[in-house]
Amino acid sequence: PLGKLINHMSNVPYLVEEIVNKLITYLLPEFVCLVSMVVFLSLLDPILGIIGFLFMVCYFSYIFRNVAEPQRLAKREAKFRADHHQGMLNTLDNMLYILVNDSFEYEKGSFNRSNQRHLRHFQDCERANSGLYKFLDTGTVAFLIAVSIRIFYIVKQKHSQGLDFAKYTSIFVILLFF
Repeated sequence: PLGKLINHMSNVPYLVEEIVNKLITYLLPEFVCLVSMVVFLSLLDPILGIIGFLFMVCYFSYIFRNVAEPQRLAKREAKFRADHHQGMLNTLDNMLYILVNDSFEYEKGSFNRSNQRHLRHFQDCERANSGLYKFLDTGTVAFLIAVSIRIFYIVKQKHSQGLDFAKYTSIFVILLFF
């Protein structure tokens, strides 16, 4: 129980950091930008609005469907941490023996192996998250290409000049900065 309490207390800053990093600084601004852009595109052209809406639905459904993998890895990491902390507390009883005896080097080596396992778990979590972001970036590029093709088609179809051409060009520039 004490190991689980220590594990919970050591996970609190990590969870707050994950919430701030992923939700507030990444997903919330992303959602606001996408919704405002889809509204703007739908006011401009219904087909652009449909393309934007489909992209937004696919974008967030992919995020919510793939939250399970990082959560599974995080649970495995939390269980590993709890076991590790409980094991550390169990070894406190043997600490005097470890310090006095020649077996200190062996125990130190086993702790290093344990830290390497911990590092592998952490790298698995990072790999799952980076794969999610790589897919989202690829989806964003596909969305930009689809909207750019539609804007080019509209400009070519209407033989737009003057204000219409400036309007569609400004949309393209906004999308590039998105």
